[in-house]
Amino acid sequence: MPREEEHEGLVLRAIDYKDRQRILTLLTPDLGILSLIIKGISPKKPHLLALSTPFMHGEYHMRAQRSELYSFVDASPLTTHSNLRASLPHLTAATTILRALLSTQLPGKPSELLFRLTLSYLHHLPSAPDPEPLTSSYLLKLLKHEGYPLPPGSSELTEVRDFHQLKTLTVPEGHNKKIYDYLLRKTKE
Repeated sequence: MPREEEHEGLVLRAIDYKDRQRILTLLTPDLGILSLIIKGISPKKPHLLALSTPFMHGEYHMRAQRSELYSFVDASPLTTHSNLRASLPHLTAATTILRALLSTQLPGKPSELLFRLTLSYLHHLPSAPDPEPLTSSYLLKLLKHEGYPLPPGSSELTEVRDFHQLKTLTVPEGHNKKIYDYLLRKTKE
């Protein structure tokens, strides 16, 4: 039997599988992206439902299997990020961040810095009056982290390190979509 491993992770995506199973895509600082299957999910086990929800940050105990899919053993929640669901603009901004990670990160590509950066942005998003500047800043920092050139005129948002200052900035309408589309083009090149 494979030995049990423990990894801190952030749920990026959850897909229902078969009758009472769910496949999670986690971002971890030490293994990058990994897939984890949780079996036995039901309304009688609400802790499993909570642990398998996007934006959940926790300590996940798992076993490696023959495939790239890990098998869930147990988990402890660290942060639910439930306050992201309080408003549609904030939820949309957080979802854009998760989608960008799913588009750019690979299994087995560890990145402690990107993991911590993501958690930091998810923590600060709910307190931003307008989540757009934070989302733009995150996407640009992700581009920079991945080694892609930044779009012209966008370096200002990557240089701001203070979240309070970021929360006071404004970005033109459609700016996030433009940066996200640019990110997707660069990752497909």
